[in-house]
Amino acid sequence: MPSRSQSLRAVASVNALARYEWSVPLGRVALQADAKWNSSQYMELINAPADYEGSYAVTNARVTYSSADDRWEVTGWVRNLTDKWYRVYGLDLSALGFEQSVYGPPRTYGATFTYHWGP
Repeated sequence: MPSRSQSLRAVASVNALARYEWSVPLGRVALQADAKWNSSQYMELINAPADYEGSYAVTNARVTYSSADDRWEVTGWVRNLTDKWYRVYGLDLSALGFEQSVYGPPRTYGATFTYHWGP
């Protein structure tokens, strides 16, 4: 657990990104992954046990195909790849018998098509 004097912020946060891109017939393919790790923290000033959020990491991934002339690209992506459940905010109302928490988004996935206009 972090020190009782620590509140409302993670003491440490680490970000990383890796990308690999190569040419294929008629274009390029890129694989990318990124991650963010936050150390443990308390969500409220009073640092009650209910306000404690342990350290966590969130990872995202994407694969992109780009045309040879860079006019268009299509990307498939996943956010929160491991479907990590973590709090981004907490409101301790234990004096009233409950606590309110806001959680980070669950795993989401999708595709994006981009077209670049102009010369």
